[in-house]
This record gives sequence, structure tokens and C-alpha cells, in this order.
Amino acid sequence: MSGKQTFEEFFFKLAVLTGVVVLLFSVFNKYDIIMIILRPILAFLVIFILGKSFIYIWEKLSSPNGKKNQSTKIDYVSGEINTYGSKQEDRQKEEHVPGQINSCIKDGLPDADTKAEMVRKMGWEVDQ
Repeated sequence: MSGKQTFEEFFFKLAVLTGVVVLLFSVFNKYDIIMIILRPILAFLVIFILGKSFIYIWEKLSSPNGKKNQSTKIDYVSGEINTYGSKQEDRQKEEHVPGQINSCIKDGLPDADTKAEMVRKMGWEVDQ
């Protein structure tokens, strides 16, 4: 069963359930017979039409054939947007260390001079 049929079935059951609940409340509150008939029908139609419109909007906004647009994906590890240029190809060729954001320190921690340079770039003063 496809996803669309599942959603249509869900919204149909939801609309029927809503109609039954409205019918019970209408009878319990002793409405006129015309209101007892019209209120559940109207409740059913509102929920069912909202469900159908939701499915329609969902289909229109989803990408065709389930393909994702690769140019809009963001690499959350490095914080860069994937592009189809040489930068992406170079990145794939480079050895990737899992969980390592800065590839410069994959061989070990930086020495004291490099740490001091980083501190100066950040604007911190080093007390000696």
C-alpha cells in the first residue's frame, strides 16, 4: 500500500470519527433533527477536505520521483554546503578522520607555537 493511500485512509477514518463524535454531542445536547443531521455531515466534510488538501499540498511540495536536491544539502560536520565543484572532489579524496572537524590536527595536537598563534588570533592575551 502506498503512502498516499495510507494518508487518505487515515483522514477518512479521522473524518468519520469526528462525524460520529459530533453526532453524539448533537444528540446529547438535544439539537433539532435537522441540526443533528447537518452537523456531523459538515464536520466530516471539513476534516476530509482538510486532509485531502494536506495530501495535495504535500505532493506538490515534495520533490519529483523522490529525488533529493543535492545542491541544497548541508554537511553538518564541516558546516559547508556541498557543491559539485573541485572543492567537493578534493574533500572526498582527502582522508577523513571520523569526528574530527579540523583536519590539521588529525596527526596530533598542535605544538606550543601553533597554540599561541591561535590564542593571538582569538584576541586573548597570554600572561607569562
